[in-house]
Amino acid sequence: MREAAHHRQFVKSLYGMIKANESENERKSRVESAVAAYAAALNEAAGTTAYPRPKRDEKSYVDLHLSNVYNQILALRNLPSLDQTAKNVCEAAMNAAERQKQRLALLSRTADARKSA
Repeated sequence: MREAAHHRQFVKSLYGMIKANESENERKSRVESAVAAYAAALNEAAGTTAYPRPKRDEKSYVDLHLSNVYNQILALRNLPSLDQTAKNVCEAAMNAAERQKQRLALLSRTADARKSA
């Protein structure tokens, strides 16, 4: 339950950044930093054992949450009430989520290669 509430709060915060009265570049920078920080927090949470759950599969846990963020930003971007600048900021946030997923996959492959070496 807490995870869902945190996720909703994060998406709500992203929406606020997307619609903020700042320049497009400032908003892009803020959403990219926020997505990176969220991915780091997810990665940390994935590595912990949360009672009563067993330890999570880190890659799939983070990947799932970042995919959800991506899909929710995509839905926001497709709102007809969003202006083009806000849509561009949504694109930056979606790209940041994809970069974090790719980074996670690379780290996972590197760790797997070290284990097998």
